[in-house]
Amino acid sequence: GANDSGSSSGLLLELARVLKQTARLKNNIRLVFLDGEECVNEYTHSDGLHGSRRLAARIMEMAEKKKVKAVVVVDMIGDRDLSITIPNNSSPELVHLLFESSKEEGLRSKFSFLGSEMLDDHSPFLAAGIKAIDIIDFQYGSAPKKNDYWHTAEDSIDKISAESLQSIGRVVIRLVNKM
Repeated sequence: GANDSGSSSGLLLELARVLKQTARLKNNIRLVFLDGEECVNEYTHSDGLHGSRRLAARIMEMAEKKKVKAVVVVDMIGDRDLSITIPNNSSPELVHLLFESSKEEGLRSKFSFLGSEMLDDHSPFLAAGIKAIDIIDFQYGSAPKKNDYWHTAEDSIDKISAESLQSIGRVVIRLVNKM
């Protein structure tokens, strides 16, 4: 879909371009494209979150946990009607920095709590003891809270906004610079 998969992939590609042109940052940044998020039948240890589970396990196997300050997941962030809903199982210190960053960009009204936990690509990192946040617009549809574009042919490029992608990109760069 244009938003569910395409928007985060596009943002990561643009972040790579922008970060390459940026003066040296305080921290090294690794941009990672994860695959296999969706489950076939039901989320279990062997169905769903394949890419994030594999990366989290690899970080632990390679004893790189101490090198990873945090994992920032961007998912479904291109909606024309941007409404970022942070799951309650995101790391509190990252949520604080995200809200601070969004306020500095004049976008705080676009960010709120989902009101519940969410099983998504940030979850395996949290389970491994790595700070993680899921920046996701989980309100993607023809009307508020309808979510009727998600996983359908309606998840098309006409529902995506360059302004939303730019906004999230600016907020993510601020967030990363605060870590």
